[in-house]
Amino acid sequence: MTKPASVDAYIEAAAPAARRILRKIRATARKHAPGAQELLRYRIPALKSNGILLYYAAFKDHIGIFPPSVEMNAWNVPSLHFGGRRATFVLHLTGPFLTRCSRASCACA
Repeated sequence: MTKPASVDAYIEAAAPAARRILRKIRATARKHAPGAQELLRYRIPALKSNGILLYYAAFKDHIGIFPPSVEMNAWNVPSLHFGGRRATFVLHLTGPFLTRCSRASCACA
């Protein structure tokens, strides 16, 4: 993927299966952090309000959600572990999509 000019361009350049999930992450994050600024950071979408709330990105076979480096316990959502490393969520393109990831990230900021 070439360097996108905007979050919209990033999402449109993603594969169709990923695009649907990226849009859902974006909508959920905007709903729970309506005043947050959308931007591209490290060539991926980010949401910022008094610091970064959340990064998210499309990969070949999954979507990554990257909240800032915080302890998962600070979110008080113990069931958020989807095969990713600590403070990283991996949503496989072939599995069910869960909105709790981005909801939790925006709520804890």
